Amino acid sequence: MVGMRIGYMRYLLLFSIFFVWLSCVTDKREIPIPDIDNIDIEFDIIRFETALQNIDTNQIESGFKILLDQYPGFTNLYFKKIVPINEDNYGKSFNEELAKLLKDQRFRTLIDTIQDLYPRFETQIGADLEKAFKNYKYYFPEFIAPQIYTLVSEFAYQQFLFEEQPGVEGMGIGLDLFLGSQFPYQKIAPGLPSFSAYLTRTFTREHIVRKAVKTILDDRWPPERNQTLLDFMISNGKKLYLLQRILPETPDSVIMEYSSDQMDWVKENELSIWSFFFGEKLFYETNMLKINKYINVSPDSPGMPAQAPGRTGNYIGKQIINAYMERHPETTMQDLLRLQDAQKIMDLSRYKPRQRK
Repeated sequence: MVGMRIGYMRYLLLFSIFFVWLSCVTDKREIPIPDIDNIDIEFDIIRFETALQNIDTNQIESGFKILLDQYPGFTNLYFKKIVPINEDNYGKSFNEELAKLLKDQRFRTLIDTIQDLYPRFETQIGADLEKAFKNYKYYFPEFIAPQIYTLVSEFAYQQFLFEEQPGVEGMGIGLDLFLGSQFPYQKIAPGLPSFSAYLTRTFTREHIVRKAVKTILDDRWPPERNQTLLDFMISNGKKLYLLQRILPETPDSVIMEYSSDQMDWVKENELSIWSFFFGEKLFYETNMLKINKYINVSPDSPGMPAQAPGRTGNYIGKQIINAYMERHPETTMQDLLRLQDAQKIMDLSRYKPRQRK
């Protein structure tokens, strides 16, 4: 559901005073802020849910034609894949179904809720997106920002990339999946894993830009199959390192999608996490059933204390990349992404896990 392409679119025990001291220094590391004053970036923000809301239900055919003429690529995608009601290629039955949708109280309430929370998305979030895209272009000069479409996805898609037209990329942001952690998502579909509390905790405006950039990174550098835990740790660690550089003012907890308590826990137990992976001989494990929760979204990390969040492998991977880049400051972001040997990266990083407790 989160961060994907649709259809043809691009979808640890050693203690020492030195380690403790070094841990404190590392935790206070300042993330460099790129000089983006001379970087130009162009993209539009289209409030598609507002455009839908503004269609006169008494003039569905003409109102829809205007929408289709203005945003043909996204409109076709929306009604064929996201809210699929394109039953007869925009004929009579389509107009009838569209009228029903626009009059549906649940649908209208969703749009109203979005408008209440994001009345000025262009300035509320747009400025942060612009800064993030400029930072991205600073590190990757060939980057072209996607056109942004906000939408109601009926709780189906949070963010996705698509080809708006040949050579022009778009990004959809389903604002109905950014209504805040207090929104009663669980009542929509009780028991649905996608609406578990550890996931909906990040359905907030603070996570929109982070998720948008991560979606782009995942699309440009998709994960390989049949990898070891160490391979995943290093690959995901690279993306987290990049995220922190592209979003240098974003808190660690948002970058990792942890709560503040979870972020504190992994920082304080870095050595213990590493020792667990080592003791359980997990670094070279390829069975996804055994390693999934250490690298993918999960409420916990099996075998670790209850306070341990999921994706602890990614956190260690990010720490390894931090250590590597500190020892090899000449490495560019492009160079980092081209490095493929996870074992070699870890060896050259001379990474030493630290325990603050």
